[in-house]
Amino acid sequence: MTILRRTMKFLIPLTTESLGRNDLTGRAIVPVYINPASFTIQDSKIISETLTKGGFSVQYWGENLGEIQAAGTTGSAGIEGINILRAVYRNEITQFNNILLERALLLDQTAREALSNTSTAGIGSGISAILDEVTQGGFFGIIDGTKSAIEEVVDAARGLTEDNPASVELIPTIGAFATNMILYWQGEKFTGYFKTFRSDENAQSPGLFDYAFTFMITKRSGIRNNFMPWHRNPTDASGQPREASLPAEGAREDELSFQTSTQRSIQITEVNPLAPDALDSLTSTFSQSQSSTQNDANRVNISRSSFIKGN
Repeated sequence: MTILRRTMKFLIPLTTESLGRNDLTGRAIVPVYINPASFTIQDSKIISETLTKGGFSVQYWGENLGEIQAAGTTGSAGIEGINILRAVYRNEITQFNNILLERALLLDQTAREALSNTSTAGIGSGISAILDEVTQGGFFGIIDGTKSAIEEVVDAARGLTEDNPASVELIPTIGAFATNMILYWQGEKFTGYFKTFRSDENAQSPGLFDYAFTFMITKRSGIRNNFMPWHRNPTDASGQPREASLPAEGAREDELSFQTSTQRSIQITEVNPLAPDALDSLTSTFSQSQSSTQNDANRVNISRSSFIKGN
């Protein structure tokens, strides 16, 4: 029986194909060495109130961006674990530097080829080719876009405008990489960006390094389910919220998240780097045989006084 360790994972964008996507396309999976010691999600709403002569005037602007506060230690990973986390925090700088370097090399090559063409007729086309290579098609895209805009106005006047014009692909920016970070935590995916990152070192605990970071949520998907043997279903059969049973009665089997039986099947969802859609679909199943129910945590009464005293 094999159980995968469910640690937090960062799905960092490496290529322009990953921008705007919520899957593993163009991304690398970076797990943390040890799960954070604390993981706090804070939601807030943008509401402003103004006192007037007639009372308070309240303006509601919707929900604010969610905020994740996580803190923990790298344990035996030491400072190298901090280096990995800081590299994840600065991923957009690294990736955009790679893009700039690639474009600089391409510009150098294109410029050399254009300057080698001494014909007057090729000078203008050579410069245009250089600008187009540097912007990855953005230069001619602007020209074509301007022409398309003029054509759209003319076609609109003639009643020939299409219902679904083609969308324009934006040139990747450092902000696009920064805001397309995905944090995966036990079934939930948080898309957003890092706001702060801190690492601490204390002389009283040499070799141990603590970290803390703030992650702003722009998109939240997935769902996190109960995972402890003592967890109970807070809803009834119809899906409505219900009260817990009386402590003196103990946990009823019909309200436990994991039903007690001699053959229990447990679902564990984990990331498989080899499967692009693994985050949403991959589920490994294993069965655990029990010869006795005395060691089953679900069988222990909530009132443990008599159990501890041996009465």
